[in-house]
This record gives sequence, structure tokens and C-alpha cells, in this order.
Amino acid sequence: MRIEKGTGSFDSNTAAGEVNFQPGGGAPLSKYRELKGGHKAAVVGLCASGVSISIVQIFFILTYFGVSFYEISYYYAFYAAFLPPVFLFCPAFPRSPRNRVPWYDLVLFALTLSCLIYFSAHGYTLFFDSWMFTAPTAPTILGAVLLVLILEATRRSAGNIFFAFCLFFLFFPMLAPYVPAPFVGQGYSFWGTIRLHSMGTDSLLGIPIMVLADLLIGFIIFGVAMTITGGGKFFLDLSLSILGSSRGGPAKVSVLASALFGSLSGSVMSNVLTTGSITIPTMKRIGYPSYYAGAIETCASAGGVLMPPIMGSTAFIMAMFIGVPYLEIAVAAAVPSILYFSSILMQVDAYAAKNTISGLDRSELPSLRRTMKEGWFYVLSFLLLVWIVAHLRLESRAPFIATASLLALTMLRKQTRLRGRSFAEFMEKTARLLAELTTILAGVSLMIGALTMTGVSAAFASEILSIAGKNLYILLLLTAFTSIVL
Repeated sequence: MRIEKGTGSFDSNTAAGEVNFQPGGGAPLSKYRELKGGHKAAVVGLCASGVSISIVQIFFILTYFGVSFYEISYYYAFYAAFLPPVFLFCPAFPRSPRNRVPWYDLVLFALTLSCLIYFSAHGYTLFFDSWMFTAPTAPTILGAVLLVLILEATRRSAGNIFFAFCLFFLFFPMLAPYVPAPFVGQGYSFWGTIRLHSMGTDSLLGIPIMVLADLLIGFIIFGVAMTITGGGKFFLDLSLSILGSSRGGPAKVSVLASALFGSLSGSVMSNVLTTGSITIPTMKRIGYPSYYAGAIETCASAGGVLMPPIMGSTAFIMAMFIGVPYLEIAVAAAVPSILYFSSILMQVDAYAAKNTISGLDRSELPSLRRTMKEGWFYVLSFLLLVWIVAHLRLESRAPFIATASLLALTMLRKQTRLRGRSFAEFMEKTARLLAELTTILAGVSLMIGALTMTGVSAAFASEILSIAGKNLYILLLLTAFTSIVL
């Protein structure tokens, strides 16, 4: 299926099921560099190493040989695999070159990798000798260097505002005794703050990296595997075949496709790129105004991170933070997610009825039978994932098993088969997504670590409880308001 609109081109017939938008036929607009040669090989190699280490750790493979990978060493190794590539993927400034990697980015890449490998190699000593409190001079200095590199990585990956928050919370333990209640807390010296952030189990080694390295990584790999093998195109064609001919069909397709694909990718951006670049021009073609078409796709794609089974990283952090199985979080999210997408469907249907907007002609739409015949293995892999999570309760292992089955089944069709080049693309896209997520969660870890080590998080929670008293509904409203602000 190919739809042309204006000076840009939209093509859903790609092997990866992705969509590239090229204004006027030029290069794709992206904040990322397109890596080539040795730089791409380095990123792919690091990603393959990181995924391999995670599989070994999550499946306890080393225990069969009578050895183990110390947990702290594993988390530093995970950082080493996915944090340094940010300096290759993300240019320092918007006008920095996209077609080459400057020498200073290579230096930052190597320096970050070296610091993290050092801490991974000394993970056992770091914990049992309490380096977070009394580290020798060398690791303390390396910890300071690592924190500066992480701040720069967050600036490149998430922007200046997020960087400013990370910078503030990095030094918040030094300011905690001087702020007003309920945010007053225990204070630390400069080097004490550096050690607790870089080597403490409440900051960089805290809950966010634990969630990502122990649970979330498999789901991310599964989502990328779905995309790279053509899952995006399958779910779009499936939505078109079901709703494309109905009243205001392309708008409903946008909602359904975003719900289906978003439930597996957990990413708003990839959802917009995969479904929106097809559905928005089609909505405009049948009569939806440009602003309305864009609004529909925005709302629908944003809801993808709320749709089980693969939601945004927050859902996994919730599961580990409050100590409940991820399945319970997913089940709790199912009803509000369905209500969310149902409300959007009702609105677009009402708009189509009011403005007499019809659907697409059946001749333009893919056949439901043919779509299912060509993509049944996507549904099977999805159901396998849900079954392993819900029935076997192997939450961390389930996505790896589902990904392996998906990649094996895609070998049955020439169009979806992963070869050498497409496998390298799969690893590069996995590395890019994990690099960005690892960097953002490293920044979040600094915030959580600052609030935890100073005792402010407990004081703030106590303050909310005291205001609410014993009224559960007031507590619910205060918690909701706090969540929105944060």
C-alpha cells in the first residue's frame, strides 16, 4: 500500500514495517545519526553483548556451571552496553553533523565505556567494602567523571529541561538541610554525594536500572522484533481490513492500529511513525481537516503506552516498586485503556456522522483473510507472550521466548525473513531504543536517589498521608495530583 501526499512520500511496504517521511525526497528528519562502518559495528557489538549478558543473567545460565554474575556488576555491564552509544547516536547540538561522528564524541564514548567497565569489574569489592561511603580516590574521581558523562547523555537524549532537573537533583543532597519542610532532609558533602550517586544502590543502581535490566529489556526486544519483521504493517493492514470501509474509516483505523501496535511497542514515537504516516494523509483525503487528523493520531498513539501487555517503562517500575506481579499491573490497566480508545472511536465516529465523512472503498483495502494468512505468526507470538506471563508467571523470560518463536516463524516467509543486513538493523534499532531509555532512566535514578538518600521521599509521602487523614478518596486525589505534577 502506497499513499502519496504533497511533496512527501509514505510507504508502508518496507521489510521492517516502518515508515520513512522524506520531505521533498530529502534525507529523513531525525535527531539521530545514521551510523556506518566501524561505528555501527561497535554499537551492534555492544548491543549483542548486552543482550547476551541479560539472557545469561535472567535465565540463570551461569548457575549450571557453578558460577554467578554478581548483580551490581551486571547492572554496570548493562550500562556499559547501552549508555555509551548515546554519544554516537545523538549529536551534541541540533546543527552538529549527521553524516559523521566527531572525534570528541568518540572520546566521550570510550570514556563512558571505560568507567562502566571499571565499576563492573570491581562490583563485588564496591559493595562489600562499602565504596558508596568510603571509596578510594580513583573510583571516587571516576564516579564524578561518570556522573558528568551521564548528565551530557541526558541532555542529548532528552533535552535541556530534563538535563536541568537531573543537574539539580544530582546536587540536591548538598542542599537538602537548607530547603523548607517537607522537603528538608539529611545533607551530604560534595564527594559523599558523588559516591552515593555513582556507587550507591539507591541511585544509579536503584529501581529504574533494576527494572530495565531484569524485566523490561525483553519486552523492548520483542517490540523491536515485531517492528523489524513487519508487525507494524500487519497491524495496520488488519485495522484497515476491519474498519477501513466504515464511516470515517481511516480515523478508526488510526485508533485501532495505534492500540494494537502500541500494545506491543510501548513507544509513542514509533507508534506515530508506523501508523500515523499512513493514516493521517488518508484521513485528510476523505475529508478530515489536517489539525483533526493529527489530533486523532496523537491521542491514539499516546494511548499505546497504556495498553497491555507491553506498556511504558513506568508500568514495570510500578510493578517492582510496589512488589506486585507485572500481570496485576497489566490487568488493572486493561479496562481504562479500553475505555480510552473506545471514547476516541466514539468521537471520531460522531465527527464523521456530523460531517458526512464516508470510509474507503473496499477495493482499496487489504483482504482480512489474506492479511491473517500472511501474518498469523504475529498473533501467535503475541498470544504466546500473554500465556507465558499470565499462566506460567515467567514475566522476565516470557518476551525472550516469544521473540525467539517470532524470529523462527518469520523464517517461513521470504518477505519477513531476517538476513545478515536486516539482523544488523534489528540490533541497531534495539541499541538505539535501549540507549535512549537507559539514559533517561539513569537521569530518573539520580532524582530518585537524591530524594531517597536525603529522606525527602519518605517525608513527602508522610506529609500527603497526614493531609489525607484516613480518607482514601482524598488520598487518591492527592496522589493523582502529585503524579501529574511530577
